[in-house]
Amino acid sequence: MDDTGSDWKDPSASTWPSSLNFFFAWVCVGWFCFVWLICWIGYVQLRKRFSKPATSFIDAQFRDALPFVSILRPIKGLDSHLALTLKSTFLLDYPADRHELLICVASATDPCVPVVRSLIALYPNINAKLLLGDENVGPNPKIRTLSKAYREARGDIMWLLDSNIWVTPGTLGRMVQTLCGFDRYGQETKKPYKFVHHVPVAVNCEEEYVLSGGVSPLIDASRLRSTTSPIPASVHNILNTFGGALEETFLSTSHAKFYTAINTVAVAPCALGKSNMFRRSHLAALTPEETPGIEDFAYYICEDHMISERLWLQKIPEELRGEKEWGKHALGEDLVYQPLAEMPVADYWNRRTRWIRVRKYTNIGATLAEPETESLLCSLIGAYGVSTLMAKYGWFENVPEADNLWWQWAAFIAFWITSVTIWSFCDYLNFKVLQGFGNVLVDSNTPRFIADVRERGSSRRWEGSLGGWLGQWLGREILALPIVLWALLPGEIHWRGSRYVVGWDLKAKEVGTGDAEGKRVE
Repeated sequence: MDDTGSDWKDPSASTWPSSLNFFFAWVCVGWFCFVWLICWIGYVQLRKRFSKPATSFIDAQFRDALPFVSILRPIKGLDSHLALTLKSTFLLDYPADRHELLICVASATDPCVPVVRSLIALYPNINAKLLLGDENVGPNPKIRTLSKAYREARGDIMWLLDSNIWVTPGTLGRMVQTLCGFDRYGQETKKPYKFVHHVPVAVNCEEEYVLSGGVSPLIDASRLRSTTSPIPASVHNILNTFGGALEETFLSTSHAKFYTAINTVAVAPCALGKSNMFRRSHLAALTPEETPGIEDFAYYICEDHMISERLWLQKIPEELRGEKEWGKHALGEDLVYQPLAEMPVADYWNRRTRWIRVRKYTNIGATLAEPETESLLCSLIGAYGVSTLMAKYGWFENVPEADNLWWQWAAFIAFWITSVTIWSFCDYLNFKVLQGFGNVLVDSNTPRFIADVRERGSSRRWEGSLGGWLGQWLGREILALPIVLWALLPGEIHWRGSRYVVGWDLKAKEVGTGDAEGKRVE
């Protein structure tokens, strides 16, 4: 009360919260629009790049001068569809005398060895070799397995390809064409790149056996339902098989559009280690002599990110001398496919947790921002901003004051539902592009999971049932935030049968073998 006896209030006491709320609302709207812009770039680029078969390649009469390529495929254990994925690199449309296939296995007793030997015997015209044993160059098991092959490889161009990836016959040729800047006549008329990688697509499908001996992955007996289990059969079946659908949805929706969009605007390195190509000479120039090439990354779990970042951020000698202009990274024209065999939900959770937990050390900002780019939370952010600004700018001034808050909540809910609906519809359209396999030229060696969809028009389980697709889409979206929150907590990283801890220097330390239940988690 002032000297006149009247009540007095500090204006800043009421305007400051209102101004902050107003500012925060604009930040929310800005973030929502920014995420949608990135999504839209991804949507457009995915449809533009991968709706039609990738066909560009150097004319046959000019292929004798193609550079030699060393293909390195590390394997551990019997992944689903292993023979199928490995066979794809025996069928490449690339001169047989211009590439070699080095298949790397850490142990001679690994159950995958008979599969590899069978394929090598089946294709004697292919320069393929099985390399057994690993080298103690660091805790990263992938680098340990690859180090010998990397050192002994004949080619300067290295293609590191995971064992669970299936590729089309023309993938290698088009990668080389992009890496070297070749036109159809084998001449370097375009900008060459230091690093080429692919958008991976997971496909949840039944096992295919491609060897006459019927070699197939072993069945993990722990995944079979016990007759005395208290869990209903339907729930048990979902827990043991739905992880494949979740992984398929993640890689064909959220991951695909953001991965493609980031690589389109090319403001930062963004590469996944499924399929990477680079020159050994380039990496040697950017690594110490005592740990040349991939050995310099043997103490990091995320070696794919570290290698791509090194080639992105640092200039090779030719660039430093101004002799040649090099592009940093390029996306390949092909998609690469990872066939799955209905993996458990727990495996999907563990895999996502592992890589988010690793990424928080390499890029904490992007890791913290990831949940806000997901459909449910991003739409909530946008709904708050829009409904708050609607109230601020008088959209509800003609309704009774008592109903003003109700109308604001109605606007909030309506915006959220509309945003999520449009988001899911756009994801569905792009999911059908990637899972429709329009990027693949079908031949006699094309797997059934692709050929059936392309040639015979058979329906995938999610086609003809929008509810079925929405079930796996919503399952993926609902789990997105809990997985990130769980991964942000301190914890071990389980990878390739071992347990690791990672420090803020990004280096990993092995602390044991097996996961929490003693099983291998991939």
